[in-house]
Amino acid sequence: MGDSGKNSILFGICGILLAVALAGAVGFFYFEKPGNPELSLWDSFWWAMVTVTTIGYGDIFPKTIGGRLIAMFLMFAGIGTLGVFTAAIAAYFIRGDGWQRMRLRGFKDHVIICGLGEKGLLLLKAFRTQGRDVAIIEESESNDFAGTARELGAVVLWGDAREPALMRQARLGDARHLIVLCGDDGVNAEIAAHARELSEHRTNGVLVCSAHIVNPDLWYLMREWEMAQHGSFRLQFFNVVDSSARALLDEHPPFEGMTERTPHLLIVGGGRLAQSLLVHMARAWREILFAAAPNADISSLPKLRLTLVDSDTHCVREMLHLRHPELEKICDLRSLEMKCDEPDFQRAAFLFDENGHCDVSHVYVCLPDDSLALSAALILHRHLRHTTVPIVVAMTQEAGLSALLRRVGEAQPRFQSLHAVGLLERACQPDLVLGGIPEMLARALHDKYIEDQQAAGVTREQNPLLAPWDAVPEETRESNRAQALDISEKLQAIGCDIAPLTDWDAHGFRFTPDEVELMARMEHERWMAERQALGWRCGPRDANRKTNPNLVPWEQLGDGTRDFNRAMMREIPASLARAGFQVYRMQTATPAQ
Repeated sequence: MGDSGKNSILFGICGILLAVALAGAVGFFYFEKPGNPELSLWDSFWWAMVTVTTIGYGDIFPKTIGGRLIAMFLMFAGIGTLGVFTAAIAAYFIRGDGWQRMRLRGFKDHVIICGLGEKGLLLLKAFRTQGRDVAIIEESESNDFAGTARELGAVVLWGDAREPALMRQARLGDARHLIVLCGDDGVNAEIAAHARELSEHRTNGVLVCSAHIVNPDLWYLMREWEMAQHGSFRLQFFNVVDSSARALLDEHPPFEGMTERTPHLLIVGGGRLAQSLLVHMARAWREILFAAAPNADISSLPKLRLTLVDSDTHCVREMLHLRHPELEKICDLRSLEMKCDEPDFQRAAFLFDENGHCDVSHVYVCLPDDSLALSAALILHRHLRHTTVPIVVAMTQEAGLSALLRRVGEAQPRFQSLHAVGLLERACQPDLVLGGIPEMLARALHDKYIEDQQAAGVTREQNPLLAPWDAVPEETRESNRAQALDISEKLQAIGCDIAPLTDWDAHGFRFTPDEVELMARMEHERWMAERQALGWRCGPRDANRKTNPNLVPWEQLGDGTRDFNRAMMREIPASLARAGFQVYRMQTATPAQ
């Protein structure tokens, strides 16, 4: 039932209760007034109300037969009507959303989560740990997680998130983040589209909408849209599988303590997680190589050795090379077709070289079934028990087999090389869900700023902005995000655009001096307009008084500041490559002769 229906019932019951009390008051006044000249109509109404509510203070009581009959009528009618009224109030505030709406009135810069499944609940816990207010929109009133969500302090609203009225009720106009994970890509996209329409005239900052895209291929293609947005609504996409791969590698990086020998990574499984893991490993290896030799030819650098074990590795390799042709330049990928219950896997000869020496540096088991994954990991551990090779087992959640393996590892030293990772808990973290392409680029820009300032001898005492990303003011972080989003506009001004990374030499893309100059000028003008809109003016550098000496036209800037802007523009290809994108020059159509 909608809000208007619930309100109509509640007001109707209130009207009946009031009508009964007024009728009783008139009856009392008619029968009791002749024997009690001092009785007023107000006294009669008071008398009726205490009778209806069965309080009966005893200050007034009927003395006539008519008055007592009226009192008896009010007692029975009052009990029934008051009972219905109390039940309606309870339903409105407890089962309904009246109390929820009252709580929502105090929400500002809060998070709205559409969809209360396991992912939604884990995100809710993470946001509540941060002290953030959270509103949940869930379609099914029989949802098993609703009670837990309320216990955690969230407001739960029932209904279809595609309904504008429900979004307004969740105070979308005052929210800072909208996270959409309803399980269906089409529904998620529709909710995001409606939210965009509702945010067109938003005045309370930027609303960041993170929509979950289940299909990894679709997600990979849609990420490009994130860089072509401006205004008060920012749409970004996330995929739990990709987030899981990133979280897994953050916790168990494959290149830590790397020796001179090229690492050899073994991945058991060929599903979406294994493929995403492989791509992230290759990108991380590329970063290591170019950090050591920035100007080297990629063909001259050592390739990362990767072995993929699965029942159909041929198909997996085909798909990987179609989606990521750049892998051939950076990886030496070997595939072995076998199932975990076959003798070849049980013998695990692929772990050793021809001399019988261990030939792998890390093992990652990424199978869709937790039981099968643990079984495969234990088989490999049996062969590697005399080594220190880490075996990382990707599991669905921390509970169950993952928790068992962790406890065994704590109690038995010989199992300490086995690491179970519950992926869902790690993937459903705010930093990963909200960390879209603009956020990644904004952090990279901030890190580059710190690096350049420190190279120039500037200390944190002199410039408080030389702090970790999470420690700088939100105004500064939002400025970096705006700068990241403006990259697309600058590139289009010089006839370039952004595409998903397929050429891993793309980090070396070079702009002409004129292109660098134009983009540097555009960036300064964008920054100056942003600062002035926030109330800043030209003057000695003082964050408290909102003054900055660089708030002057491009021609009046010092050489050092102009060079700083130019250096940032030259860094764009490398920054985009780290985020999985590349710059390309757009082809101009040749006019017909």
